[in-house]
Amino acid sequence: MSAEWWMALALAGVMVGSFLNVVIHRLPIMIERAGNGAEGRYDLAWPPSACPGCGRPVRALENVPVISFLLLRGRCAGCGRRIGWRYPAVEILGGLLPVGFGLLLPPGPVAVLSGALFVWLLLAITVTDLESGLIPDALSLTLLWSGLLVSSCGGPFISPADSVRGAAAGYLALRVVEALAERAYGRPALGRGDAKLLGALGAWVGWQGLGATLFLGSSIGALVGVVLVATRRLDRRAAFPFGPFLAAGGAIALALDKDLAAFLPVFPFPLK
Repeated sequence: MSAEWWMALALAGVMVGSFLNVVIHRLPIMIERAGNGAEGRYDLAWPPSACPGCGRPVRALENVPVISFLLLRGRCAGCGRRIGWRYPAVEILGGLLPVGFGLLLPPGPVAVLSGALFVWLLLAITVTDLESGLIPDALSLTLLWSGLLVSSCGGPFISPADSVRGAAAGYLALRVVEALAERAYGRPALGRGDAKLLGALGAWVGWQGLGATLFLGSSIGALVGVVLVATRRLDRRAAFPFGPFLAAGGAIALALDKDLAAFLPVFPFPLK
């Protein structure tokens, strides 16, 4: 795979990142509107993108990933309202993540393109959960079915049987933990979206990789939580999204696979 191939993947990823910004912004609104019975069309394609401040439509030349943000100096061309840094950040990550992740995977376009789809979906799930506290079914189910499809088509990661077992075990594991925690604390401790996400990750990493996913996700989440509480950026009783850390754990488990044993010699869970 030549340098030109990787550059093309990065460029495509930046454009995918631009679309993911639309998904991240609109899916929670679509879910809220559906719950409230709101009338009128609102989806990923309609209405056209516009400034939330002045309502000015975003023109084609103002919608070029990253470049438009720089040329506009991070402000709306109409009213001067600031454009959030999340937009160029997601576009840049959309280009960098599949390249960096792909370099850790088995060589070949099938593995790299499958990995690109995997990290793009995880990027959308992570940012959506951080911003809205939701993991939309549209994203977790797409991650689930794409994982099952990749394995059933002879993908480079796991067998179809392990993919199905991983999906079922991942979902059931967190559903049981959720039920026990709710009984113990008298209130929900985990969201249903977390269980669906772990099930979807299981379709990619298999049942063998679920232990690594949970261990790494919980460890990273605990470390970040301690830092945020210590710096008083988070109240210790405040809700804390777990989805982004599950996503990180799943990505590490899929990319490093058996190499995790070299980093975690006393790792208590079976690896692939």
